[in-house]
Amino acid sequence: MIAGLGYDEILAAEGYPDGSETPVYVSGSIVTSYANPWSDVDVYVLSDRGSIGTLAIPEGPNVVSQHFLGDRRVDFEFWPPATVGELAARLDRLDLTDADNVPRSRFSYQEECFIHRLRVGKALLNEPELAAWRQRFDFAKLSAYQSQEAIRASDGVYEDVCGMLDGGAFDVAMLSARELVEHSVEAYVHRHGSTDPTVKWRPRQLEAVDDGSVFHREVAGTYWSLEFPEGVGGDSSPEHRRAYVERCLNFSRRLTSWVQS
Repeated sequence: MIAGLGYDEILAAEGYPDGSETPVYVSGSIVTSYANPWSDVDVYVLSDRGSIGTLAIPEGPNVVSQHFLGDRRVDFEFWPPATVGELAARLDRLDLTDADNVPRSRFSYQEECFIHRLRVGKALLNEPELAAWRQRFDFAKLSAYQSQEAIRASDGVYEDVCGMLDGGAFDVAMLSARELVEHSVEAYVHRHGSTDPTVKWRPRQLEAVDDGSVFHREVAGTYWSLEFPEGVGGDSSPEHRRAYVERCLNFSRRLTSWVQS
């Protein structure tokens, strides 16, 4: 059972099993500790067959087909094997020492999500085929790339924050400083091996990489204190605003140094 739905019920929505060796798997928050009572069921199919559903929508490299089973939405994503193979080959060719590109441009957000969900998915059909596809992806290389790109994205934000401080624009500096904190924690969780690019699950990602160390507890505690700072808001004094921004800068510098060490 997945979210109260039987495997057979889910598979039948798209006519599976159909006698092929097509791997079908469920993934996303529903197979992790991240799901909530309203979470959709995300099902992935590696096949050229395409959807037989009536609500199928092309989304770039894949096709999404929506179904409603009981009170739960079930989304099937159909990915052509040739497209998936090209993703694996592109990851293999990736040179982490080459920074001559726009940050986070080697893979789209959609592609990063797909690779991560392939990694954590649970087979509904043809588990051996799914395992063979997983073997083609270097997930450690993906997490290293994601960590590196988060740091690269933070560089421009860091310069903005410093310039805003020098110009006395403490209100906008506070917002950019929060963005800097997010980039730094993103780099941190990817440095620990997370491949999930979804921002909304950042607190869960931080919990998942908890190694029990004093350093991690400090990182997590500081992250929350900077996300929801007491006494810092639209009506706070310039001194409080500056102090908050400087705390964010110091946190980012320290965390980035650790990630790069």
